[in-house]
Amino acid sequence: MGMRRRRREQQEELFVTADRLPRSEGHAFFVKLNKLLGEACFDAFVESLCEEHYDESGNGRPSVPPDHSSLTRIRDRLPVEVHAAVFQFVLRLADEKGLLKGKTVAVDSTTLEANAAMKSIVRRDSGEDWKEYITRLMREEGVVEEDPESPETGPSDEEVRRFDKNRKNKKVSNDEWVSTTDPDARIAKMKDGRTHLAYKAEHVVDLDTELILAAEVYEADHSVIEAVINAEQAGAGRGSEKVERSFAHVCETGGSRRAWLHGIEKVRKRLLCSAMTRNLGLVMRRLFGMGTPRGLQGEGPFAALAQTAWLLLKSLLAAQRALTRALPQHPTTSSHANQAIAIAA
Repeated sequence: MGMRRRRREQQEELFVTADRLPRSEGHAFFVKLNKLLGEACFDAFVESLCEEHYDESGNGRPSVPPDHSSLTRIRDRLPVEVHAAVFQFVLRLADEKGLLKGKTVAVDSTTLEANAAMKSIVRRDSGEDWKEYITRLMREEGVVEEDPESPETGPSDEEVRRFDKNRKNKKVSNDEWVSTTDPDARIAKMKDGRTHLAYKAEHVVDLDTELILAAEVYEADHSVIEAVINAEQAGAGRGSEKVERSFAHVCETGGSRRAWLHGIEKVRKRLLCSAMTRNLGLVMRRLFGMGTPRGLQGEGPFAALAQTAWLLLKSLLAAQRALTRALPQHPTTSSHANQAIAIAA
């Protein structure tokens, strides 16, 4: 019997171009957001802003719309003025939709934890780090003596901690100390009482709409205004509540309480983007009743569908209980009925 040659299956293509990938209808929130920005010519505006910051000689690759892998490089390339212009574009969009009042505003500030540890600080005058500084104080007070044969030797870490704990006047001044990791960060007391390297963020909020009219970052030891403008008209409590809510959304929910960047300019860019995103969410909520993608869960046909499914489930559970009570003497039959109801559910 002769061997027949087996027909080989041809391997399918491993590479699929983007235009051949299956496409879903998309999330309703983002569909509405894209339509809103498209009607305002957002893409054309941003491209015109960024054009001068890219290679125009034709030697490099053409620019592409940013994604998560290129945002860091793009943020470093584009100056803070471009970020501010996009922030202002969103405010103009809100004004065109009749959502910007600006008659009564409030101003407040909060601390942002810098991406630098306290152990990174050194003396501005001598360059000593904290241990070297404490060791010098110990020698000046005669607590330890310097070994002429081994001048590099010194007290142990435990001895340094014990001396530092018991000494007086332990305040650390920004005039005397600077971080080697982030020289723009300043030593400050956080809301929870910790001492940390930080920045100070300031929001100016429209009390009628809660839109953020300005978002700025200062050095943590910079004195900024912490007051409500026109407090007699708005009420001091109301103004403070609105600004605190903006900090909660931007810093806590938005993840900007900790600055993961080095340098005050980069932190400013990050805060402007976060504030702009919050403003876009407020515009979406005013126009369409949903400020986030998850906001659809409580409104529209999705809520009606969920309610219908819940009522159906309750009916099935009630039927299961009725069958169980009607057939208590036949556990096998009851088990089969439960299985049938479970499958239907």
